[in-house]
Formats: sequence, C-alpha cells, structure tokens
Amino acid sequence: MPIISRLFALVLAMAPTSVFAQQPTIDFGPAGNVSDTPTGTARTEYVLVVDQTTLEKVHIVTYADGPNGRRDVYVRYSTDGGAAWSSAVNVSNTAGQTNVVGEFGNSRRPALVADGDELVLVWNDRYCPGGSQGSYSPGGDPIGFACIWAARSTDAGRSWSAPEQLTDGSRDAINQFPAASPDGVALAWQEDPAGVPGEGTGGESGASGNPGTNIFYTALSKADFSAATAFPAPVTVSDNVSTASGEPRATRPNLQLVGPTALLAYEETKPGGGGKDVLWHDFIFLSPPADSAGSVVNQMPAENARRVRIVAQPVADAGANGAAAMVLWRQGSGSHGAPADFMMRRATGGYGIGQFDDAVNLSGATLDEATGANPEDSIRGHRGILDGSFAAVVFIYTPSEADRALQEATYNVRTRRSFDGGQSWSAARNVSGITDFGRMAFAPRIVATSPTIPSGDPLDVRNPDVYFLAWDTRENLADQHLSERFDAFAAITVDRGRNFSAPVPIADSEAEEWETGLQAWPSGEIVCAIWKQRDPGESSEAWFRCGERGQVPALAVPVLAPWSVLIMVLTLMLVVRRFGPFPAVN
Repeated sequence: MPIISRLFALVLAMAPTSVFAQQPTIDFGPAGNVSDTPTGTARTEYVLVVDQTTLEKVHIVTYADGPNGRRDVYVRYSTDGGAAWSSAVNVSNTAGQTNVVGEFGNSRRPALVADGDELVLVWNDRYCPGGSQGSYSPGGDPIGFACIWAARSTDAGRSWSAPEQLTDGSRDAINQFPAASPDGVALAWQEDPAGVPGEGTGGESGASGNPGTNIFYTALSKADFSAATAFPAPVTVSDNVSTASGEPRATRPNLQLVGPTALLAYEETKPGGGGKDVLWHDFIFLSPPADSAGSVVNQMPAENARRVRIVAQPVADAGANGAAAMVLWRQGSGSHGAPADFMMRRATGGYGIGQFDDAVNLSGATLDEATGANPEDSIRGHRGILDGSFAAVVFIYTPSEADRALQEATYNVRTRRSFDGGQSWSAARNVSGITDFGRMAFAPRIVATSPTIPSGDPLDVRNPDVYFLAWDTRENLADQHLSERFDAFAAITVDRGRNFSAPVPIADSEAEEWETGLQAWPSGEIVCAIWKQRDPGESSEAWFRCGERGQVPALAVPVLAPWSVLIMVLTLMLVVRRFGPFPAVN
C-alpha cells in the first residue's frame, strides 16, 4: 500500500524537527610517560595546584619507583599541561640505605595533599634510623618494621624539603593519610606492635592488625608548616592499649580537615571479635584526643562495617538542610570479601556524632532497605563529592557476588546524586554499561571542578555543574587481584549528573591500565588524568594526559505536533475503512 507510505512521509516532512542537545565527551590529547624508568613504578598520586603568586597551574605527580623491595619516592611537575616535565626529584632517597635486619630502604605508598601552593608528601619506609626499629618474620625471613616519613613544598611542588622521620619504627606503620586546609596540615596512620599481618605474603593492605594496633596523628598550623617547623610527636588517638589480651585493632584511617576542624574515622575490630565498627572523632586539629574510644558510626551492632570514607565541607557552605559531612562505608553480615551494601550517614549543623542522621543504604532498592534484604548484591570502591546542597557518589555494584564469581554477573559503575545535601537521592545510574560478564569495572573515582582562580580567564571560573567519573576494567575473576587488567575510562557530566557522556578511553593503548586519578580545571573544560600502564613484558609506568571537553554530533529528529498526530490518526482510520483490519501477526 504505497499510499500509506506517502501519507506518513508527508506528515513527517511537514512536522517540525528538534535537535537533541549535544552530548559532551572528552577529547584527550597526547599521552606521556611521566616515570619512564626501566624499573617498575608503584603507587602514583597526582594533584593540580595553583601558584599563589603567578596564578600558574602546576601539575604535580609523585610515584614510588625502583626494583621491587628497593624503591624511592619521586616527584615531577609540569606547568604546560604535561607537555614537558621537570627532572625527577628523589624525595626519600633511602633505597641505598640498610635497616636493622640488613634490608635496603623501601619507600612505599606516597600520599600527596595540597592547600594553595603548599604541599605535604608522606610515605612509609623500611629504613628507620635511630636504633628503635623492630622486626618480624611473617614469611620466614626477617622484615624490618616500617616508619612514617614526610616532606613538604611551599612553592607549588618546584622544590622539596629534606625528608622528616615522624616515627621510630618501634611499631610497624602503614596506611598514612594526609589532609590540609587553609588552617594547616595533618597526618594520620596506623601502627601495629607485632608487624602488619600479611606483609611477607603479599597482603600488605593493613586491613588486618594485631591486638594493640592504634591510629596515630600529628598536625601543624599553616604558619608553622610554612616556617619549616618540625611536626610534633604523634598522639595515639585510639585506645587499644593491650598487645596480648585481644583488645580491638584500629586500621585504615581516613582524615579530612575543614578549616580548623579535624574529622578522623577508621575501622576497628569489635570487642570479642565479630567484625568491625566504624569509629568517629571530630576535634580542633591542633588538639587531638589521646587514647579515646571514639564514637561508633554504624548502627547495626551485629554487622561488619569497614572501608570508611569522609566527604566534608564548611558548615556555612552546606545550606539550611545540607550536609556538613558525609561518612561512607561498606556494611554487611559477612567477613572479609563478603557481599556488603553502601551505607551513608550525614552530619548537619556540625560534625559531632550527635549531629548525624540515621544511616541510609545507597545501594539498596530504597534508602531504608536493610542490608540483609538482598544478601548477594555487593558494592566496592565508594567515593563521593559534596558541594553546598549538592552531593554525588560513585561505586561499583553487582546484583550477585556469587554469580559474579562464576562470570554470570559483573560489577558496573553506578552513581547517584542529591540536591538536598544527602537527605534524598536519585535512583542509581549505570555509567559503565558493561554487558560482557568476562569483564568488570574496578576502582571508580569521582572529581569535581576546582575552585575559581582570580585570573580573569574564563577557563578559571568554576562551573559546579561539571564533574567527572573514572574507572578501570579488568578480568572478572573471583579474586580481582589476580585479574588481567584492560582499559581505563572516564565520563563527564555537564548538568550535575542528569546525563553522562559515553565512557571515553583514557589511554590510546593496548596495554593494561589502572590506578587512575583525575584533576579538573575550574570551568570543567579541561581534565587531566594520571594512570598506571604496563605493556606486555614491560614494567609498569605512570602516564599522563589532558583532555578538552568536546561534543558528539547532534541528532535531528522529527517532533510530531498535535495536528500531525491528528492527521496520522485520520490516515489510519481511512486505511482500516478501505482495506479492513490489519491481519494478525503470529
């Protein structure tokens, strides 16, 4: 019946058209190898700072590099978006030293934080001079305890102080976590009196501890930091005093400074066993509590809570009903590796435990869903941002951890957003869209645009509607740490999470890519990424590239006005009257 085709074509030709809003994307430029050494590069970190005198943007990358078990911490910087880099500065310089058991120095896990153009770099090292270093033998051979070191820069990363030893190695230190604000700089870490379990067998996460493992803390005012004043002696914040009677173990601290207020959280084994609790401290950052029990954040005493993260902002920025802080953690009935849900509590009007709302389940079908409602679904890699009354989170989610281990399900990147400071939340959105159960998303990240720079350049004016997500992908095995790594991706939103771009590969490479970090310019027009990359048969290296916000081609589609719809209905009526009803389709 060609008449029908002609009539429909006529209606569509007469109908107005609408152009879908152009969808954003990221157009990445050339990539460069930052570490570029014949030996393997370990942990990398990246910050973007602004020189307070020249308003120049300075990209600063730190990484541990050298033969396995004999690494140093290096720093490089770029002022032209990564086109050229400074010479690598060896900040730790201990790989040629030997410790109490004859091991070489080994600098690990550099962590970097900045406020303005002042930065602190902290790491742990097997070289602990001073005569108090302990040791243990988890794998048969003796291993020296690690101690905490720090270095500082007051010129936007162009030069660095001599390293400062903060602990003496009498206990095994790990999981160092720095924080900074305009008021000063603070550091937290854990120390184990008997040596971190798993050190000699590849564990090395610090998730487990021996009785008496505690959280330590030290801080400097901004004036003292700038004046090169030494950090004061660490304070033992947690109260695990016994090393033999089964007292709790405090591990994996997370620290934020909001002005003069320190927010410190960590996980601690429950008295008598049965999993962990998340503990909370808030205090004036230069007056830390000593031997304090802290406050329990999680509200289900029988469940296991761990992997705590803090997202915070000044109370004045939160608005009438917004969150001054959000505490994020995993919680479930199982132990290590078991399925867990994404739990969140927000503090309003201040940071005390009494100012926290009840916990909500951000991975549940509803915010009040019990963690046991779906005992098989699970999350990992939870992160968040908080910007006035706006909040957003990212995590990876699988509907069934058991099915995932059999490659009958997988982890995808999900995100949610809130416009009332975390009181209510949008439905979860799948951003990665992985349908191949042989692959999974891993290690998601979320980053907002940086504050406005008073340069007069439109690129330096903050756009709060833009933020970025990043993640890597790997083989979907029951033990993800044995998985082959694949590509890393990023996605951009320009409307505060209403829409996201399609995933954009961060690297133009067939190599393995992982451990991605992002930093965005204030306008969100430029984003830069650091990641680890390993070509087949080669050592891992730190790579870097920047990208500009772009647009994918717009699509024009017809929009049927009411009169167009009426014509179509009349046409169908005529067709039915002339030719009879359409035949049934089997």
